Amino acid sequence: MRALADPIERTYDRFAEYPAPAQLWVCPQCGPEWSAEDIRTTSLRSLSLAQLVAIHLMSLDDDSLRHFFPRLMELLLQTASPVFDFRLTDLKDRSPGWPAVESAVVRQLADAVWSALLTGYPADLGYFSDCPSALDLLDWCELPLTAFLEDLLVVETVPAGRRLAYLLDAVLTTGRPF
Repeated sequence: MRALADPIERTYDRFAEYPAPAQLWVCPQCGPEWSAEDIRTTSLRSLSLAQLVAIHLMSLDDDSLRHFFPRLMELLLQTASPVFDFRLTDLKDRSPGWPAVESAVVRQLADAVWSALLTGYPADLGYFSDCPSALDLLDWCELPLTAFLEDLLVVETVPAGRRLAYLLDAVLTTGRPF
Protein backbone atom coordinates (compact mmCIF):
# COMPACT_ATOMS: atom_id res chain seq x y z
CA MET A 1 0.00 0.00 0.00
CA ARG A 2 2.96 2.29 0.59
CA ALA A 3 3.74 2.27 -3.14
CA LEU A 4 0.28 3.66 -3.78
CA ALA A 5 0.53 6.59 -1.37
CA ASP A 6 1.51 9.05 -4.12
CA PRO A 7 -1.18 7.99 -6.63
CA ILE A 8 -3.82 8.13 -3.88
CA GLU A 9 -2.61 11.57 -2.83
CA ARG A 10 -2.77 12.78 -6.45
CA THR A 11 -6.35 11.49 -6.59
CA TYR A 12 -7.26 13.46 -3.47
CA ASP A 13 -5.57 16.57 -4.91
CA ARG A 14 -7.29 16.25 -8.30
CA PHE A 15 -10.79 15.75 -6.86
CA ALA A 16 -10.45 18.31 -4.04
CA GLU A 17 -12.42 20.90 -6.01
CA TYR A 18 -15.64 18.92 -5.51
CA PRO A 19 -17.32 19.92 -2.25
CA ALA A 20 -19.35 17.61 -0.07
CA PRO A 21 -22.89 17.49 -1.45
CA ALA A 22 -25.24 19.99 0.18
CA GLN A 23 -28.03 17.44 0.13
CA LEU A 24 -27.21 13.92 1.19
CA TRP A 25 -29.50 11.01 1.91
CA VAL A 26 -28.53 8.26 4.34
CA CYS A 27 -30.22 4.90 3.94
CA PRO A 28 -31.99 4.11 7.21
CA GLN A 29 -31.22 0.40 6.75
CA CYS A 30 -27.56 0.77 5.79
CA GLY A 31 -26.61 3.51 8.23
CA PRO A 32 -29.16 4.08 10.98
CA GLU A 33 -26.40 5.36 13.26
CA TRP A 34 -25.58 8.34 11.00
CA SER A 35 -27.42 11.40 9.85
CA ALA A 36 -26.73 13.18 6.59
CA GLU A 37 -25.15 15.98 8.62
CA ASP A 38 -22.86 13.50 10.39
CA ILE A 39 -21.49 12.29 7.08
CA ARG A 40 -21.34 15.73 5.46
CA THR A 41 -19.34 17.18 8.35
CA THR A 42 -16.95 14.25 8.76
CA SER A 43 -13.64 14.92 7.04
CA LEU A 44 -13.38 13.02 3.79
CA ARG A 45 -10.32 11.07 4.94
CA SER A 46 -12.16 9.96 8.08
CA LEU A 47 -15.21 8.49 6.38
CA SER A 48 -15.61 4.73 6.67
CA LEU A 49 -16.60 2.28 3.98
CA ALA A 50 -19.83 1.68 5.91
CA GLN A 51 -20.65 5.39 5.67
CA LEU A 52 -20.09 5.38 1.91
CA VAL A 53 -22.37 2.36 1.69
CA ALA A 54 -24.99 4.16 3.78
CA ILE A 55 -25.19 7.06 1.32
CA HIS A 56 -25.45 4.67 -1.64
CA LEU A 57 -22.39 6.26 -3.16
CA MET A 58 -22.82 4.87 -6.65
CA SER A 59 -26.27 6.43 -6.95
CA LEU A 60 -24.97 9.97 -6.40
CA ASP A 61 -24.61 12.46 -9.24
CA ASP A 62 -21.16 12.68 -10.84
CA ASP A 63 -19.91 15.70 -8.90
CA SER A 64 -20.95 14.18 -5.58
CA LEU A 65 -19.40 10.86 -6.54
CA ARG A 66 -16.16 12.63 -7.45
CA HIS A 67 -16.09 14.29 -4.03
CA PHE A 68 -16.08 10.85 -2.37
CA PHE A 69 -14.09 9.02 -5.07
CA PRO A 70 -10.58 9.39 -3.56
CA ARG A 71 -11.80 8.04 -0.23
CA LEU A 72 -13.61 5.16 -1.95
CA MET A 73 -10.41 4.15 -3.75
CA GLU A 74 -8.32 4.48 -0.60
CA LEU A 75 -10.78 2.35 1.37
CA LEU A 76 -10.96 -0.29 -1.36
CA LEU A 77 -7.18 -0.52 -1.23
CA GLN A 78 -7.47 -1.18 2.52
CA THR A 79 -10.42 -3.59 2.42
CA ALA A 80 -9.38 -7.17 1.80
CA SER A 81 -12.81 -8.72 1.56
CA PRO A 82 -14.99 -8.51 -1.54
CA VAL A 83 -16.98 -5.33 -1.70
CA PHE A 84 -20.52 -6.24 -2.64
CA ASP A 85 -22.01 -2.92 -1.63
CA PHE A 86 -20.70 -1.11 -4.70
CA ARG A 87 -21.19 -1.91 -8.33
CA LEU A 88 -17.78 -0.76 -9.38
CA THR A 89 -18.51 -1.60 -12.99
CA ASP A 90 -20.90 1.38 -12.92
CA LEU A 91 -17.79 3.56 -12.83
CA LYS A 92 -16.95 2.37 -16.32
CA ASP A 93 -20.09 4.05 -17.60
CA ARG A 94 -19.48 7.26 -15.68
CA SER A 95 -15.76 7.98 -15.70
CA PRO A 96 -15.43 8.51 -19.49
CA GLY A 97 -17.45 11.70 -19.08
CA TRP A 98 -15.01 13.06 -16.52
CA PRO A 99 -12.47 15.69 -17.63
CA ALA A 100 -9.29 14.26 -19.14
CA VAL A 101 -7.11 15.35 -16.21
CA GLU A 102 -9.33 13.45 -13.79
CA SER A 103 -9.41 10.34 -15.96
CA ALA A 104 -5.62 10.50 -16.26
CA VAL A 105 -5.18 10.55 -12.46
CA VAL A 106 -7.53 7.59 -12.09
CA ARG A 107 -5.67 5.68 -14.82
CA GLN A 108 -2.36 6.42 -13.07
CA LEU A 109 -3.77 4.95 -9.88
CA ALA A 110 -4.98 1.85 -11.72
CA ASP A 111 -1.58 1.47 -13.38
CA ALA A 112 0.12 1.73 -9.98
CA VAL A 113 -2.21 -0.96 -8.58
CA TRP A 114 -1.29 -3.27 -11.47
CA SER A 115 2.43 -2.61 -11.04
CA ALA A 116 2.21 -3.37 -7.32
CA LEU A 117 0.30 -6.56 -8.10
CA LEU A 118 3.13 -7.78 -10.34
CA THR A 119 5.91 -7.03 -7.87
CA GLY A 120 4.58 -8.35 -4.57
CA TYR A 121 2.99 -11.56 -3.40
CA PRO A 122 0.81 -11.64 -1.54
CA ALA A 123 -0.29 -8.17 -2.49
CA ASP A 124 -1.39 -5.66 0.11
CA LEU A 125 -3.90 -3.98 -2.20
CA GLY A 126 -7.17 -4.64 -0.40
CA TYR A 127 -10.00 -5.40 -2.77
CA PHE A 128 -7.59 -5.24 -5.72
CA SER A 129 -5.19 -7.87 -4.31
CA ASP A 130 -6.20 -10.46 -6.88
CA CYS A 131 -5.72 -10.42 -10.61
CA PRO A 132 -9.40 -10.47 -11.68
CA SER A 133 -10.29 -7.50 -9.44
CA ALA A 134 -7.26 -5.53 -10.62
CA LEU A 135 -8.19 -6.27 -14.24
CA ASP A 136 -11.70 -4.99 -13.53
CA LEU A 137 -10.16 -1.77 -12.26
CA LEU A 138 -8.05 -1.43 -15.40
CA ASP A 139 -11.08 -2.14 -17.56
CA TRP A 140 -13.32 0.51 -16.06
CA CYS A 141 -10.45 2.98 -16.36
CA GLU A 142 -10.43 2.14 -20.08
CA LEU A 143 -6.84 0.96 -20.05
CA PRO A 144 -5.77 -1.50 -22.76
CA LEU A 145 -6.27 -4.89 -21.09
CA THR A 146 -4.25 -6.77 -23.69
CA ALA A 147 -1.12 -4.79 -22.82
CA PHE A 148 -1.60 -5.47 -19.12
CA LEU A 149 -2.34 -9.15 -19.71
CA GLU A 150 0.86 -9.33 -21.73
CA ASP A 151 2.68 -8.10 -18.59
CA LEU A 152 1.78 -11.40 -16.96
CA LEU A 153 3.80 -13.17 -19.65
CA VAL A 154 6.79 -10.86 -19.96
CA VAL A 155 7.36 -9.59 -16.42
CA GLU A 156 9.67 -12.23 -15.02
CA THR A 157 8.78 -12.09 -11.36
CA VAL A 158 7.35 -14.76 -9.11
CA PRO A 159 4.34 -12.54 -8.29
CA ALA A 160 3.54 -12.09 -12.00
CA GLY A 161 3.73 -15.84 -12.56
CA ARG A 162 1.46 -16.49 -9.60
CA ARG A 163 -1.02 -13.92 -10.88
CA LEU A 164 -1.07 -15.60 -14.27
CA ALA A 165 -1.67 -18.98 -12.65
CA TYR A 166 -4.44 -17.56 -10.50
CA LEU A 167 -6.07 -15.89 -13.48
CA LEU A 168 -5.95 -19.08 -15.54
CA ASP A 169 -7.44 -21.00 -12.65
CA ALA A 170 -10.23 -18.43 -12.27
CA VAL A 171 -11.04 -18.44 -15.98
CA LEU A 172 -10.79 -22.17 -16.60
CA THR A 173 -12.45 -23.52 -13.46
CA THR A 174 -15.48 -21.33 -13.10
CA GLY A 175 -18.69 -21.51 -15.08
CA ARG A 176 -18.88 -17.75 -15.44
CA PRO A 177 -15.56 -15.90 -15.73
CA PHE A 178 -15.21 -12.64 -13.88
